[in-house]
Amino acid sequence: AVNGDVYLSEDDGVSWAKVLDCPNDDCFRIYYTDTNGVLALSAGAVYRSWQGGSAGTWDQLTLPATMTSGWTAGQHWLHDVWTYSGPMDLASRGGNIWIAVKGTGKGLYRSADYGQSWTRVRADDQGRTVTVNAGTGRVYFGSSSAVHAGGYATTSQGVVTSADGATGWTAQNQGLAFPFALYARVAANGALWLVSPGQGVMKWR
Repeated sequence: AVNGDVYLSEDDGVSWAKVLDCPNDDCFRIYYTDTNGVLALSAGAVYRSWQGGSAGTWDQLTLPATMTSGWTAGQHWLHDVWTYSGPMDLASRGGNIWIAVKGTGKGLYRSADYGQSWTRVRADDQGRTVTVNAGTGRVYFGSSSAVHAGGYATTSQGVVTSADGATGWTAQNQGLAFPFALYARVAANGALWLVSPGQGVMKWR
């Protein structure tokens, strides 16, 4: 994603072509799935291609109004980190897709049918990140009221985890000074990497 639009290289990065002209130039993260699908997050929408992200293959997903109400379309979250409302991060495994949405009354949403229908599986005003263990299916959802340092709010929940990404959520904040989880990823060996504002990069096994 460059300047709010999506580009694709099919020659190992030698050349690039724009494949998705995002309205408001606010696409900011791209995700490749294990089923050759590509998803793009923007401040105002979520887009999907089933053909590896090629030009002309992108469609906008239909999302529930409860998820999208209040989104600040056209305003990238890094430009206004305190008042931004909208999608922050995405994870997928098989037909399941999870989207972390920041904003009052938002949280973590899950689709079990490749993005056709959606259910909120975790309420959280400060949702920032979501990641899934590709081997086990365990999902980790992160919440943080802080972006750099300070800014603690009781609505910040840190890291919570669920075996199926839908129910049975438990906290996993061992080693964190505050419940701040800005960006999380599960490595191929199962280790959980986390960026926690004010504390730095954390790792759990």
